[in-house]
Amino acid sequence: MKKSLIIGIIAAIVIVLIIIGYNIYKPAYIPPSQQSQTESAASANTPPQEGVIEASMENFAFVPAEIKIKAGTIVIWTNNDNSPHTVSSDSGGKAELNSITLSQGDKYNHTFARVGTFNYHCNYHNTMKGKVVVEESP
Repeated sequence: MKKSLIIGIIAAIVIVLIIIGYNIYKPAYIPPSQQSQTESAASANTPPQEGVIEASMENFAFVPAEIKIKAGTIVIWTNNDNSPHTVSSDSGGKAELNSITLSQGDKYNHTFARVGTFNYHCNYHNTMKGKVVVEESP
């Protein structure tokens, strides 16, 4: 009887430690409705960029959510989350953006040759959305 009581106490302690560990190390999720709107406002007033642009996936969001570039620009996305993500065109199929599953630290790049607006999302997390606006090169 004493042995089963000790085993029960040890099992309870292990369960508590697992719960505490999960709460300490789980990824922070910030719903898009609570994310800062200043980033979107700033990108709306920013002139199109050229060359190579760095973007990322952080806290289950594309950062920045909107990218304005000139045709011929390369965008490189880096997954900084510990969860897998994709960069996938909203139009689906063999569309403009079609990355493989990106693990933490993985990168995906794409050269935007055509002018237009390219909306994209993560196949695993439907709240993750982004947009690339490509304008004419001078």
